[in-house]
Amino acid sequence: MTKRILSVVSNVSHYADPSEPTGLWLSELTHAYDVFAQAGYQQTLVSPKGGLSPLEPRSLKFPSYDNNTKLSDGSLLVAGRRLTGFSWSEEILARVDKLVPYNVEAQMKQRGARYTKGLIPFGSHVVVDGRLVTGQNPGSAKATAKNVVAVLGK
Repeated sequence: MTKRILSVVSNVSHYADPSEPTGLWLSELTHAYDVFAQAGYQQTLVSPKGGLSPLEPRSLKFPSYDNNTKLSDGSLLVAGRRLTGFSWSEEILARVDKLVPYNVEAQMKQRGARYTKGLIPFGSHVVVDGRLVTGQNPGSAKATAKNVVAVLGK
């Protein structure tokens, strides 16, 4: 049986202010892609709107959650789950806190998630809660992918 990975990448090309570009942080995709390829997974890349995924200009020289995903019983996917994501302190240090549409850290806590973050901003931090695997930031991409492979191998 073929092992498969579906990677969803961003279609967002700018913040609310069109003069502020954003997009896919390239290493988040390439590091994970490499880990999955080495583990023998067939990979498919998709985007929410289909079509192109613009690159984050700063990735050549910020993650997003669908924080309203619900399970079949109507509860939020993140409620009561241990997870991570880009921290508010990282948004401030990256000077995009006034550009991002919401505070991931606060939103996750507000929705009942058990959010954690690494001690050092921009360092690798991965949280595994059952089959939910989350990475804090682009620096976590490789470790997150390795954890996905480990979880899928169980």
